[in-house]
Amino acid sequence: MTLMKRMILAAAVVLGLLAPRAANASSINFNCGTCGNHNTSFDITYALVNAGTNTYDLTIVATYQPTGAGAPDFVYLNDVAFKLDNVSYDSNPTYVSGPAEDTWTLILGGLGSSGCNGSGAGFFCFRSTGFGATHGAAGTTDTWVARLDLQAPLGNSVPLSLKAQFTNSDGAKVGSLISDDGTGYLHFDECNGPCSTEVPVPEPTTLALFGGGLVLAAAQLRRARARQN
Repeated sequence: MTLMKRMILAAAVVLGLLAPRAANASSINFNCGTCGNHNTSFDITYALVNAGTNTYDLTIVATYQPTGAGAPDFVYLNDVAFKLDNVSYDSNPTYVSGPAEDTWTLILGGLGSSGCNGSGAGFFCFRSTGFGATHGAAGTTDTWVARLDLQAPLGNSVPLSLKAQFTNSDGAKVGSLISDDGTGYLHFDECNGPCSTEVPVPEPTTLALFGGGLVLAAAQLRRARARQN
């Protein structure tokens, strides 16, 4: 292999390592063991907010009638609870945002047949003050975000449990609670404030300059060798 080819190959490898990593997501599918006919799936990701304080934003996205799902049997998604396994907190998670059609709070504890109930070790629950979030057309979503203040950094993934309650137009529970285990994944593309994720995400101009510099260096080396010959 010529020197020129080696330099170009090296540039391609380095650029591949520096390219933004695609985000992973943990899907609790609409046909999970406890999902019944709610036909709603959940994706869970978290983003580093401040590496110095081990602060993260946890994002839960409900997708109504994802591809392959049938019609839902509910009107409102009333409450959503989560638990991260083997995680120690400096302070309890705090509420950041929820679906705009209702007012939400984040409380300590899990989720029972009557909604967020304040019990269940390690759980935190997004509680609606009204009926909750109404499902929209197929493929539409609702999002909840909590800020985590942890004692130690999270890795690229963390085991978790998620619960959700669905209700009818009168606010009465419909079917069984969703109660399933999954895995949350670090979302490399979401980072607010003074933060540093494990994989660098360079600007496109930086990548172009870096790649162009390597190619130029290879061309100069080839000319130098030609002059020597």
